[in-house]
Amino acid sequence: MRMANRQRAERAWLAAISSTVLLIFALGLAGCIAGTSGGGGGNPPPPVTGATISFCNNADPACTPETSFAVASLRDLVINVNWENVPAGNHTQMLEILQPGGGLYQSNQTSFLVADAAQGTMTMKRNLPVAGAWIGQRRITGEWSVRVSLDGNAIASQPVEINP
Repeated sequence: MRMANRQRAERAWLAAISSTVLLIFALGLAGCIAGTSGGGGGNPPPPVTGATISFCNNADPACTPETSFAVASLRDLVINVNWENVPAGNHTQMLEILQPGGGLYQSNQTSFLVADAAQGTMTMKRNLPVAGAWIGQRRITGEWSVRVSLDGNAIASQPVEINP
């Protein structure tokens, strides 16, 4: 009988320890789940800065975006860079124009300031002369590309076709 009582006591002790460990694990897991629900405080990450690049013919007053242009009827190619979620502060945009084959044709840096409360969107425009420039004179046609970076970080690239 003594042995039976001892075994019952050991089983009760093991059950109590197992229950305690299980309770601690459950509380820890519940805390982890609650911490990932978004109600645990802290600030959400800032929105990602992005840019889209579009092109139009400067002869079009509406500046309708296009992806292909004829070199013979294009005086200037308008390059629009539409920025989104630019944080407040001073920034430098680098615009690189790559000719067919990937060689650098032209690059341009533009600095600008975003006011503290104005994080949002803006459009930067650049005219690329075609008629009377090397592109028109030498009929440099094919797939061109425009790359844009902000403060030294590459953000976007967009091809554009200049046809004969």
